[in-house]
Amino acid sequence: MSEGTFRIIKNRIHLLVFLPAIIAFFISLIPTLKFQVPLSWDVFFHIHLAKLYLEHGIIMWDPLTYAPFGRPIYYPPGFHFFIAILSKSSAYDLIKITRFIQPFLAFSAVLSFTYLAYKLYNLSVGFLAGFLLIITLPFYRFMFPIPESMVMIFLPLAIYFYYIGLEKNSYTHILASGVLSGMNLLIHPSSAVLLIIVLGFYTFVLKVVGRKVFSKYFLLYATLAIVIASWWWVPLLLNYGYVFNVPPIMVPLFDYPRIFGISLILAPIGGYLLFKKKENKDVLILSWLLILLLISQINLLGISVLSDRILYYAVLPTAIMAAYGLSYLLGFSDRITYKKRFYYILTSFILISIIISGFWVANMSKPDVSNSQLDVAYYFQNYGDKSSVVISADYMLDSVIVSISRQPVSRGGYGISKLKELNTDKYLSFNFTRSDLNRDNVGYLVLYSNQGTPPYSRMIYKNKDYKIYKIENQ
Repeated sequence: MSEGTFRIIKNRIHLLVFLPAIIAFFISLIPTLKFQVPLSWDVFFHIHLAKLYLEHGIIMWDPLTYAPFGRPIYYPPGFHFFIAILSKSSAYDLIKITRFIQPFLAFSAVLSFTYLAYKLYNLSVGFLAGFLLIITLPFYRFMFPIPESMVMIFLPLAIYFYYIGLEKNSYTHILASGVLSGMNLLIHPSSAVLLIIVLGFYTFVLKVVGRKVFSKYFLLYATLAIVIASWWWVPLLLNYGYVFNVPPIMVPLFDYPRIFGISLILAPIGGYLLFKKKENKDVLILSWLLILLLISQINLLGISVLSDRILYYAVLPTAIMAAYGLSYLLGFSDRITYKKRFYYILTSFILISIIISGFWVANMSKPDVSNSQLDVAYYFQNYGDKSSVVISADYMLDSVIVSISRQPVSRGGYGISKLKELNTDKYLSFNFTRSDLNRDNVGYLVLYSNQGTPPYSRMIYKNKDYKIYKIENQ
């Protein structure tokens, strides 16, 4: 084979690694161009925090949500710094910035995952795993411009570097994994904690099965990650303690196909093949899936966790197992050659079906925030007093209002980190007094359009879904 031919084949291989990510980019580009606001409701809470940093610098207290009390900022600032810098350097507002980065986040997350599968196994597994990921529920979240999407860029790389570090006794790779995990702790802490648990469990399993592995590598990795994240978390926890009120969420078994997609069918085949081989990389994938499945069930022990979010990360090893099984069934070798013409046809059918499904989902996607909600937020931006508290009948409105208008709100998203909150039920049932209003600094009530008129107030705005009432002075 000539050098020129070899170079052409090598370039095609690189293209195949990128192809699932390129498809993911164009899939997520559809809702990006179709709508003028970003996908998801969560993003408005993150826009609010980014604005806090732009307005006040690095702070750890949020005075505008769960007003009039405020609360510590228990969400780490990595993602918020990122979008704030993009906004400041480009002169675009944060709503446009978050909408703009949607396809780039999806592209980068899928590419990182595809690269992990490719480097652990081979080109066909990486290529197929990337496409299998596209038809899972987590991929839909990867389109959202939120910290969880950003952390997915670094998580697969951290796992790969740790694996290589153990295989090659390489401090450099262990340190790289620790740095990436430390960054994750500053972007999306729950996923970073799961990552550390996965790598710790993998190291433990290697020891149990008698593989040569040094525990010092995991200690070095975890210590570095914690040290990098400590500049934010240590002063926060020393000043305010630990507050994380997680509601227990269990995922019923009949929801697993919706989360895992077709990977749920193919994964047992790949899992069996990996279990037979039992190489270190196979142990990594199997232990990764096992520990996350176990953690997702600890609600049964009375420990509250968000099982659905844990299962999202379990989708990653499942997709790799499924891709390995599918690659075996299709007769792919490590050099991406094919045994029969049938495999071309079958593979093309599978990939085309995945691509069509992905574009269909993207075309059906729409923002969680309605025009009526945006209109309410813009009303407060133009006419709100920027000091008194807004109580909304619609919980989702609070983040939109505060992110756009900077008007204090009685809730405001990410409720698991609240310290204290108003009794909003009392106000929404109109069972309040003038002294309650004065004590709580309540200035506005936002009600649904079919609700009645609260006391001590007058209506100052109305659209097809909501009404705004301003509290009248005595």
